[in-house]
Amino acid sequence: MRLSPEESYVSDYPAELSWAPDSAAFYITQSDATSEINGFHTELYRVDEQTVRRVQDVSPVVNDHFAKRHECVTEDPNVAGLKWVGGSSQIVVLAEIPPDSVCAPREYFAGYLISTAESQVIHEYSPRQLFRRWGGVFGIRLRIDYHGLSRPQRATEP
Repeated sequence: MRLSPEESYVSDYPAELSWAPDSAAFYITQSDATSEINGFHTELYRVDEQTVRRVQDVSPVVNDHFAKRHECVTEDPNVAGLKWVGGSSQIVVLAEIPPDSVCAPREYFAGYLISTAESQVIHEYSPRQLFRRWGGVFGIRLRIDYHGLSRPQRATEP
């Protein structure tokens, strides 16, 4: 099975691809091409012999969990891949209130450990828990966002 042009489309900058350690999967995080700071989602792809297939967009399951405490009627959170765990069986993603959002608190984020086989959340992480566990893979902007959060916001459960 080959991916159709619609399924294999990657928007212009910014987009990010990350291979799983076992090389059996990769994810692409990209925006919907309307902005460089919002509209991000993350899609998972599996590689079997010579076949690449899109498995899922993890954004809907993350949006459902994030919206329980941080619902904003005007927009969905940014959802970005952060790190593969357990080969390609799990992925850590984060959901973020976009920097230009009318929602509050702007730039708040939370982490989610997702089972790629079941497409379900295994664990949720506050910003502090996420930073303590995986802060070493945070990029510059995420580090700045973390340090910009108040102590109560850092501890806020997703």
